[in-house]
Amino acid sequence: MTGPVLVVDFGTTTSSAVLVTAEGTQVVREPGSDRDWWPSAVCVDGDDVLVGSPAEQLKRFDPAAYRAEFKPDLGEREPIPLGEKSFLPQDLVAEVLAAVAAEAQQLNVGPIAHAVLMVPASYGAGDPRRDLMIEAGERVGFTEVELLPEPVAAAFAPVRGEPFAPGEVVLVYDFGGGTFDAALVEIAGDGRHRVLGHDAEAACGGRDMDAALRRRLRELGGEQLTALLTGDRATAGHLASELGELVRRVKHHLSDAATARDFLHAAGLRVTMERTELVELCRPVAEQSIVCCRRLLARHDVAPVAALLVGGTCRMPLVAETVEAALGIPVRFAREVSTAVVHGAAAWAEQSGDRSGPPVAADPDERPLRWDLPGGSGTLVRWLVEPRADYAAGAPLATVRLADGTLYRLTADDRPGTL
Repeated sequence: MTGPVLVVDFGTTTSSAVLVTAEGTQVVREPGSDRDWWPSAVCVDGDDVLVGSPAEQLKRFDPAAYRAEFKPDLGEREPIPLGEKSFLPQDLVAEVLAAVAAEAQQLNVGPIAHAVLMVPASYGAGDPRRDLMIEAGERVGFTEVELLPEPVAAAFAPVRGEPFAPGEVVLVYDFGGGTFDAALVEIAGDGRHRVLGHDAEAACGGRDMDAALRRRLRELGGEQLTALLTGDRATAGHLASELGELVRRVKHHLSDAATARDFLHAAGLRVTMERTELVELCRPVAEQSIVCCRRLLARHDVAPVAALLVGGTCRMPLVAETVEAALGIPVRFAREVSTAVVHGAAAWAEQSGDRSGPPVAADPDERPLRWDLPGGSGTLVRWLVEPRADYAAGAPLATVRLADGTLYRLTADDRPGTL
């Protein structure tokens, strides 16, 4: 690592970021917030695009100018209308990255050239969504953007208990707010963990559990709540937003307690719910994730040593209980379940070792510089030495992006020269 690195996990419902410097790591928090994540949301306010919590606050007054959960739209060519403007999905990704980058630069007290962006394992080589993520990062001002598969990052995350050993295969069970992803990752001693296979369920996440709980709360509210939610547009919008916040509070409370008591003030509704009822509401969603894992395991003749649980939805006790009972393998938790991917990526950025390559033997009559690249090929990102400029022996000459999305530096041989 030759300078500060901003690591960003852009998620369907929330995003998180860590600044990595020679002094260590620092979570990039949303201004005015003590949370380790930002809502992946935008809202247009005149000529401005608000990001995160300010966007969520403004949506109460102008829902048509608000949009969240646009990550699944990446790669679509149909613009997303927001108020009187329209944006492509990658435009909205860039808005979120720009807000995070601005806060990171404040922490760094200076510009940051290098960004590591997380992408699902489903964004394989040649997937245009990889290029769109890189484009969004470059538009924000990063001159070096590299991609890291989310399950690889998760495998680097600090875990509760003993770390995984080289050669072991881990089932990364990533249950986020919007989607579920499963991947088999082989742990490597040199830090180059390998994804053996992956699978996903697009309509399987914390929001689907929220939807089940929301339906139950609407039943409890009866005809009075239904009338309010389908009546005056402004009133209905405010009430729907308050109902969403109630859903999140109840679900999070029942992750730690047996009973939750709360209120939907706008409707005068008092809510009392037991964890057992929430479990029955959410069990069908959890079972969808098991179907996905079994599908993945059936395609690969490997025996994972454990299921590594990451993602905010894994905080629910139901999830671990379901995984252990259904798959029959031990369950391990990341130390920070909700932000495991970004912390793992930060550890990768610190520990991934020397990713530079000296040139291979040159023709004695000409002295070209040649390099063998992992994976066989790469894309030139930038020259570090200008053409016709002198360089020292062993100096870094260029940065290349490998086929797996990581960056690799090309260095000079043991003699000085002119490029």
